Amino acid sequence: MRVLVTGVTGRIGANVAAALVAAGHEVRGLVWARDARTEKLTGLGLDLVEGTLTDRAVIDRAVEGVQAIFHLGGAFQGGGPFTAEEYFDINVRGTFNILEASRTLANLDVLAIASTDAVYDKYVPGGIAVPIN
Repeated sequence: MRVLVTGVTGRIGANVAAALVAAGHEVRGLVWARDARTEKLTGLGLDLVEGTLTDRAVIDRAVEGVQAIFHLGGAFQGGGPFTAEEYFDINVRGTFNILEASRTLANLDVLAIASTDAVYDKYVPGGIAVPIN
């Protein structure tokens, strides 16, 4: 299966990409120039597309022909700090661009959209009793 991973240079994105490659999938990754930490991707054989979620032409190129998308990219820490307008453009308009391109340029079996684990309290007194879902 051909899979796109946005946010491929992030902690989760890089691990998702590695797991997908290990499972035999062909992986394309979207690399943002403001957070282009591609060294952790060396040796995975990824098809890397450089650009931003806010550029519809880049997103069209990245989405074209994939059967699955793991949309993990967004403004959080890497590449920041961000203005309120940048947060909106990257996180909201960027996700909209992924959805629109998916509708017209991909033959999707899977579309997974994730946020960030930073919204969860990491040090809950007594620990976390059950998995976060």
